[in-house]
Parts: sequence; C-alpha cells; structure tokens
Amino acid sequence: MVKFRNEAEAVDLVNRFEYGMANSARSADLSRANRVAEQLLAGNNWINAHNVFGYGLPYGGNNLSGFGGGVNSPATFDDYLRPQTIARPLA
Repeated sequence: MVKFRNEAEAVDLVNRFEYGMANSARSADLSRANRVAEQLLAGNNWINAHNVFGYGLPYGGNNLSGFGGGVNSPATFDDYLRPQTIARPLA
C-alpha cells in the first residue's frame, strides 16, 4: 500500500514501479475505479477484489514482472501475449 494525495498521483506512483504484475483499484465509485484500473500499467488489474481469476483470463505482467506464469503450454501461449486484463464486478 502506498499513500497518495489524489488520483493522478496514485496512477503516477503505481506506474513508476519497476514491477507490474498486478494491482487492485478499490472504490465505492465504480466509474472512478474503472478509470483508474484502465490507467494502471500491469498485467492484471482488479476492481474491488484481488487475485480472482475467471476461466480464460490471461495472466501476465509488465516491466520486470515479465509475462506471468500459469499453465505453460502451446495452447495457452496466445493468452500471455495479451497486454492487460481488467476484472470488473458484474453488479
């Protein structure tokens, strides 16, 4: 967790980290959480959750976090090439 003064500073702080595997945007304001998640540089961003994987969502990372892990097979290789996943709540 990192303290920040405003949304722009939060996004800037997160995007300056040398790793970028996963982030969580938490807010009662889902519009704000969506806006922030879409700006964060990471392979995976969750909204009001963390480390929840729906079947078929790719798992990857940015910068020194590499391309992620999971099942290493030719069938899943294409999923690792997708740039980003944002898991949004259905409600």
